[in-house]
Amino acid sequence: MNNYYFFIGIILFIQTINAISMKKEDILKIDLTQFKDKNKCPEYSTGYINDIACSFRFFCLDNECQSYKNEQYLEFTNKEGKKQKYIAGICKANNKNCTTAKCMADSDCISNKCMNNVCVEGGNSIFTECNDMNKGPFQPTVTEIVCGKLQGEKCNKDEECAGKCYNDEDSYEKNIDTCHTYNVKPFNGNDCIFYLCIFCSIIIILAIIYRIYRYWSPKAEKYYPESISKLSLV
Repeated sequence: MNNYYFFIGIILFIQTINAISMKKEDILKIDLTQFKDKNKCPEYSTGYINDIACSFRFFCLDNECQSYKNEQYLEFTNKEGKKQKYIAGICKANNKNCTTAKCMADSDCISNKCMNNVCVEGGNSIFTECNDMNKGPFQPTVTEIVCGKLQGEKCNKDEECAGKCYNDEDSYEKNIDTCHTYNVKPFNGNDCIFYLCIFCSIIIILAIIYRIYRYWSPKAEKYYPESISKLSLV
């Protein structure tokens, strides 16, 4: 029996050995412009995605973070100062095909929600997540590291999430905004409205400048005909 538990312990250790420990403050300082070459992704990167850049994902408990590359377990220091392993996988509650390591209680999961022995999203977790996201539709290849609530956590605005905050029709809880933290994030309606407003503002400003020019141009010809003639000759 002792050999059995020893064997299980070795397996759990192997499943977490690839994770790299980092401080959240150091993660936020990562210069992603250094990792445009797929052959130069560091060991704590999740890999090269969409022919854009190296991708990163971390789970954090306060300022202590662990890199995540689909490990089943991540190890953190709990409130009692002891090392504790948490199941890192997170499934949508209504995705019957998704599985994680078997959980017995909410506290087994980083998401803080265990349903039918599977860790699912939306558990009001004590953990936060940090990953890379593209800055905007006009800068699709420029990314930055953002930290915030986990995938599926309830939210009111983007700034709360390690990604975007919006209502997902496939969400387990309908008509509730939740965080979406996958790498290349879609732009929601608020983003589109924001950039549309900027575009319209630029058009309006250009139109005003043009009208001012058309208004003053005839007057300039009337009061300064010699100057206008010289400019025309040039």
